[in-house]
Amino acid sequence: MAAKSPAAGKGQMQDSQGFTFSGMCRVTCLYGQVQVFGFTISQGQPSQDVFSTYTHSRLTVNAVHYSMPEKSKKEMKREARTLLKPHLNQDDRCWLMKNFSPLCSIVMLENLKTSTVNFIISHPGLSYIFVQESRTFQINSEYFALRSVGIKKEKKKNGLRLTESALSALEELVNVSCEEVDGCPVILVCGSQDVGKSTFNRYLINQLLNSISCVDYLECDLGQTEFTPPGCISLLNITEPILGTYYVFLKCLGVQKRESNT
Repeated sequence: MAAKSPAAGKGQMQDSQGFTFSGMCRVTCLYGQVQVFGFTISQGQPSQDVFSTYTHSRLTVNAVHYSMPEKSKKEMKREARTLLKPHLNQDDRCWLMKNFSPLCSIVMLENLKTSTVNFIISHPGLSYIFVQESRTFQINSEYFALRSVGIKKEKKKNGLRLTESALSALEELVNVSCEEVDGCPVILVCGSQDVGKSTFNRYLINQLLNSISCVDYLECDLGQTEFTPPGCISLLNITEPILGTYYVFLKCLGVQKRESNT
């Protein structure tokens, strides 16, 4: 990771590599394909705002495998250089091209400020949610680049990790939903308290949005709602991925309220 400007950074990842972080940033995939919290971001797609807070497990930007294009390495480098030109200066492009390899993914991380975040951190004692000062053992160019963006690199063990059974269930549900042709499949997620229902739901919604344009979400947990104030039963149409925690959803998602009863 190296600095591009006081408000942005860039990074290159190989297949299966991941970058776990805390803080918030805008993620743009300039080349290749990456995945965050189950949602896939490919080159040419819109940037996504990601919120990796200290109140939950940290999120990870993972490089994912994609089909090898029928091009020579020279042609691939030329294509990548063209894609990077509008976003990076010449020195940064040269650094990336020097380290370029087939099937790599290149992402740009930018500083992010939203009205919702500004409102949350304006309250005394809540600024720690997105940023925490802690002792740093390695202060180098990567550290300063990430700090300028407003994020901090975290150990992989602090990142969100799903069990094999959860991943298997997610894969099966997504496959069944995408194969459905005669209507909309209905998925009911239930379980005891603090077993990960909300995390599972968010990951599932993000996975579904990789293949379909929207997901209807029926809010039934009156005590711990996801998108509305407590005490509400609501049906919402979700069109954008959930890349953060519940208290930033309402302003950051394309959520349209269809029906609400109190």
